[in-house]
Amino acid sequence: MSRPAPKRIAMWIVEDCSNLDYASLQTLIVNVLSTRLPTLSDEQRAEFSEEVELQVLNELYRRLGMDKDDGVVSNFEVSSEESTSYIRFIERPELTLLDTLRNATPKQFEQFCKKVLDTLGANAIVKGGPGDGGVDFFALDLPLNPYDIPSPPGGKALVVGQAKKYAIDNLVTEYELRSFVGASAKESFNIKRDHPSEIGIAHPTVLAFWTTSDFHTSARQFARDLGIWYLNGLALVQLANRLGIEDL
Repeated sequence: MSRPAPKRIAMWIVEDCSNLDYASLQTLIVNVLSTRLPTLSDEQRAEFSEEVELQVLNELYRRLGMDKDDGVVSNFEVSSEESTSYIRFIERPELTLLDTLRNATPKQFEQFCKKVLDTLGANAIVKGGPGDGGVDFFALDLPLNPYDIPSPPGGKALVVGQAKKYAIDNLVTEYELRSFVGASAKESFNIKRDHPSEIGIAHPTVLAFWTTSDFHTSARQFARDLGIWYLNGLALVQLANRLGIEDL
């Protein structure tokens, strides 16, 4: 049997573990191997956990850094003492909402994205379905300032977005983002053409790609390089939580 990469073990720990008190990383590795690879013997799990502990720790630190870059509040903390590392998880009420979204239909997820944008002060419209041109939703008049003061049309943005209701292990690829950028260019033109009194040619436009899962590393970097408003499942429900949204 091929052994899983440290990156996958780190992902399993984040997905499967929920200990609120610090537990040793080696213990958590053994636990997830027991659940995910039940055919391994106790001895094999113990030996393998010792071999990969440092690599898994590095992957967990890398994930914490990625969360910070993505604007996500991580749901775990790492502490190291001498040669032993410990992890504890933090209760996040928004994770219940994330489970709800992952069990929702694609159409329900699109409506949820609209709800978030409407709560942010925009006028969002869902257009997902056959013939949607690769764009699931768009929003007019998203305020660009956090203050409740009048602003001219150019002070509000057009949002053109795609909603991907994916399973937790189905990551968004760079190819999907590239396809979305191409589709959104055409749809942005069409939206501006259809709403001439609300959107000008030079109107600020934001491309949004929101998913219930996460992004491949190359997809995340591509989104950052182009300035796409990318939100993985955790980032999206944390935003919703801050807006007071607790359900679909």
